[in-house]
Amino acid sequence: MIRILLLLMNAAAFAFLIFELFRVYDQMDKGMRRTITLIAGVLLIILPVVMIMGFIKPTPVYWVVYPVGLLVFVYLFRMPSRL
Repeated sequence: MIRILLLLMNAAAFAFLIFELFRVYDQMDKGMRRTITLIAGVLLIILPVVMIMGFIKPTPVYWVVYPVGLLVFVYLFRMPSRL
């Protein structure tokens, strides 16, 4: 049951990240902030793939850190572009 929940969470996060990366790429102006946001998104996409392949074990820390990482990613592209 937990494995199914983990796979569903990863699938939803993966789809969300791909959609938002395309949006960031289209809407943000070129610059350091866009680059950092794109790199963070790609790393968040790679993490579930690496975990499913078995390089990283799914621990309770993953259940806390991954959603926090997603929230930081959302904060990065929704933040006003004053920086």
